[in-house]
Amino acid sequence: MTVHTGHFLRNIIEKHSHELNSKDTVASIFYSGERLSPIMEELAYQARAAIVLWEEDELSFCEVTARVAHLQMIARYLFSNITRKASCHERSILLMPCPEETHVFGLQLLGAAFHDAGWAVTMSATKPERPRVLIERHHYDVVGLSLSRESLLPLLRDEITRLRRASRNQSLRVLVGGPCFDRGDADAELVGADAYAPDAWSAPTVAGEIVNEQKLICAGILTS
Repeated sequence: MTVHTGHFLRNIIEKHSHELNSKDTVASIFYSGERLSPIMEELAYQARAAIVLWEEDELSFCEVTARVAHLQMIARYLFSNITRKASCHERSILLMPCPEETHVFGLQLLGAAFHDAGWAVTMSATKPERPRVLIERHHYDVVGLSLSRESLLPLLRDEITRLRRASRNQSLRVLVGGPCFDRGDADAELVGADAYAPDAWSAPTVAGEIVNEQKLICAGILTS
């Protein structure tokens, strides 16, 4: 993201932050014609910055909660606009947090990144069915899970095992990410996943690689 783009997006977001008017923010972003990837980078930056300000006692808990909620609404509106514009897709992904995980802002950015890359995206949080029911009924090439707390690692490992067993697609690939993996507190292979994505904008590339790898294995060109 260029310095000019970063300042431009930051000004748009901060302009509406006092009223917390997410629809106006999104309208301004779309009117600007900016690509999705720098928008996601800026939203992620704003969320991290808010947490830092709270840790340094420059923002109250209520203020940081309101600011992050505003960013989440921006991401949600962006996601819904992209979803309405989506047409046919060659690949599909189910995105979900680890069981008992409460930090889901990153998943919204991740969903927008996959949509932008041409994937059909299902967010488990927007569906009444449980993830395992979704994965039994529908074909997904990849399931993506996020994790922020090390204490939830056993739950993540067990959930991945259950998802693989329940999956309609017996060649399901599993992608993981989130703060716990970013800090090095967790390892993708040890929880039963196929790969780890360090950020939203690289995740579609990583997911595409593990899907292609599985196709080569099924064709007998590669060995697992």
